[in-house]
Amino acid sequence: MKIKSRKDIVADTIIWMRNSQNAITDFNPGSVIRSIIDAVSSQLAQIYYDTQRRYRNKHIMYANGSDLDVVVAERSIKRKPATKSSVVIQLTGLDGTTYPLGNKVATKQGTEFVTVEEKSIVGQSVDIAAEAVVAGESGNVKQGTITEIIDPVENITEVTNPNSAAGGYNQENDTILRNRAITLLSTLSQGIQASYDAWAKEANDDIFGARAQANHPSYSRSTVVVHLVKNNGGIFTQPELDTITSYIQTRMPLGFYAKCINMVWETITVSAQIRRDVTYSLVEVQNNIIDNLQKYLDYREWEWGQDVEWSDIYSLVNSTIGVDDLSTSQFAPSANTILNDYTLPKLGSVTVVEW
Repeated sequence: MKIKSRKDIVADTIIWMRNSQNAITDFNPGSVIRSIIDAVSSQLAQIYYDTQRRYRNKHIMYANGSDLDVVVAERSIKRKPATKSSVVIQLTGLDGTTYPLGNKVATKQGTEFVTVEEKSIVGQSVDIAAEAVVAGESGNVKQGTITEIIDPVENITEVTNPNSAAGGYNQENDTILRNRAITLLSTLSQGIQASYDAWAKEANDDIFGARAQANHPSYSRSTVVVHLVKNNGGIFTQPELDTITSYIQTRMPLGFYAKCINMVWETITVSAQIRRDVTYSLVEVQNNIIDNLQKYLDYREWEWGQDVEWSDIYSLVNSTIGVDDLSTSQFAPSANTILNDYTLPKLGSVTVVEW
């Protein structure tokens, strides 16, 4: 629809009246008929504007903010909220000492994490799952940076995070939401994998991806197992899995059944012996290596079933800023990591020592 301005409407109206009658000939500003045309044209121009605005606010390609939320909600799609990063912290202390659920630890910069389980030290240490207090990418702190115990417990002496925190994302912006909605709506009828992925995302906004598996060895031939990936790389609770399963079941053909499970990650552990560029500290080089590996092994970009080539990992580390040379004999992984069609990689611990 072409939007006409008041000036356009006035000009078109005068041309129409001149061509359709001869009684009125004075259309100059100040004349009675021109005053009437000007007044009507102003109202029509406002109608044009309001109509266009309402159209754009209801169209997925043009709507923004809360208007876009309304448009995609009509298609059972919601804007993804900011997510909290998850991390495993390691506490050191006296054997048998319990660190409670809900206690806080933090980085020196003040990024806080809260424990999501209660565990006791066995021997000298214990690993406990935690998540960021504040949602967003700021919670994706690096390996070894969580060192402050905010809620101290007697006989707990120190804390660290052997691996980097991951899975913290900012709230989905308009561009990403719009593109996701368009992709989701266009793939609903493009094959079984796309359909299961779309159904799962309709059932739960916190699903990043889903992969359907027929003929799973642990289930009947009439059961389709759906492997789910959470937005932040975490796991769904059993009640959440049951709810998603029930939703997908309503979309399946008669006689077939769904079973949703958390996807099993393939952890990639890397160790390297390097000759360091002296202009960089060992910590700086290790952080550069971790950044590169996290980008390379980003599950959001990884293709299901794509193997992790050890040579790619080696080349990535070797080309990292601050690495002058890299030992082949002391490098791990030393072989390719084979992934099946229902597995994705995740970076584990990264150990870097000097040559």
